[in-house]
Amino acid sequence: MSSIDPATFAAQFAQIEIQPFKQRYQLQTNTYQSQLSALGKVESAMREFRTALNEMNSSTSSIIKNSTSISQEGYFTANADAKALSGSYQIFVEQVATSHQVSTGMPADLDATTEIPKTGNLEFTVNGKTMTIDLSTVDTDGDGVTTVSDLTKAINNNSDNPGVNATLVRSNGQT
Repeated sequence: MSSIDPATFAAQFAQIEIQPFKQRYQLQTNTYQSQLSALGKVESAMREFRTALNEMNSSTSSIIKNSTSISQEGYFTANADAKALSGSYQIFVEQVATSHQVSTGMPADLDATTEIPKTGNLEFTVNGKTMTIDLSTVDTDGDGVTTVSDLTKAINNNSDNPGVNATLVRSNGQT
């Protein structure tokens, strides 16, 4: 009869007893690892999908393409971007802009260097807004002489200017 080592026998017996538990544990671990990997792939795919959706709906690109059309070209332009609200819009021109020009009948010998008075005020009223020019402050170049050219600069540069544009025009030798 051979001698059996009790420690070896106990170790082998314990291995046989726990083998089914180890196999079940390893199988569950492998299953959990596979599920975790699959969830990681789903998360990555969802992130890529969200990025693609954001790119399609960015300010420079959109799934929905807006466009404009005008029934009578040449009167104005219309543009639409990705954030424009869909719809049909009617444009009504209430009043067409016009310009108004006034000229004075000045003496024939008047030119840009003609002196004007250095005292008093000159007032312009346009649409109820008044601009006052103090003639004592009109000498813009500081030479002590107030000229028609200085006055046009004072009118055009006045902070209260209601829309007046002063210009010296020479026509047929006259200013």
